[in-house]
Amino acid sequence: MGKSTFGNFEEAFRDYLWLLEKSYPRHSALKMVADHHRLSGTERSLLFRGGMQASVASGRKRKLVVRDDCFGKFLHIDTYNQWLTVAAYLKGNTVFLGMDDFLRDALEARGRVIRWDFMEHATRLIIRSLVKLDNVQINFCIDQKVDTSLQIAEIIRNYCKKSNIPGRVIVDAHVDQWLISRRKGVISSSDSTVIDRSSIPFFDLARYTLCDHYNPRFFELASLLP
Repeated sequence: MGKSTFGNFEEAFRDYLWLLEKSYPRHSALKMVADHHRLSGTERSLLFRGGMQASVASGRKRKLVVRDDCFGKFLHIDTYNQWLTVAAYLKGNTVFLGMDDFLRDALEARGRVIRWDFMEHATRLIIRSLVKLDNVQINFCIDQKVDTSLQIAEIIRNYCKKSNIPGRVIVDAHVDQWLISRRKGVISSSDSTVIDRSSIPFFDLARYTLCDHYNPRFFELASLLP
């Protein structure tokens, strides 16, 4: 996805960052810029989920680790968060690298639902990639509020059993808080609140999975910076 795809998105991106650096609230800055530039829902999501102050981006980048850094540790996965991004890519939706280098989907907040067949395909790909992680104990954390949470939990248990993965499935009504409270191991999530409030490192499982199976070229928001 190149710059020309979004027309005046590049100008809107600069305006949004300027407002953030001036300490405007994110929601207010987004509405002001998006309305002024008449951005689409996808473009609004790109700004809100991937745009941030330079200091915030730098802090988050420092938390990112690579596959080998997960060796011998617990891997706590924000399951629906990571599955949605992989499924969005499979469906052909926009998937991008935010200014903090975390891979995210640009699905609109109200429409962050993907057909079940794409979610099941995402599960197969992610499990195959997780098999390649050595000596890792995995916690699959699933949001109880998601309608398909029990279905996702069951299919993950089945795939883990077939692939001999040492994984535990946790269905919880407060996944974000559960992840933030971890004091050991590594987290896989692109949720900004979880990243900012957690004290342990992050492994971008969605990005690792897609790069493991395909040769993706992700749109990078940072490429629009002067």
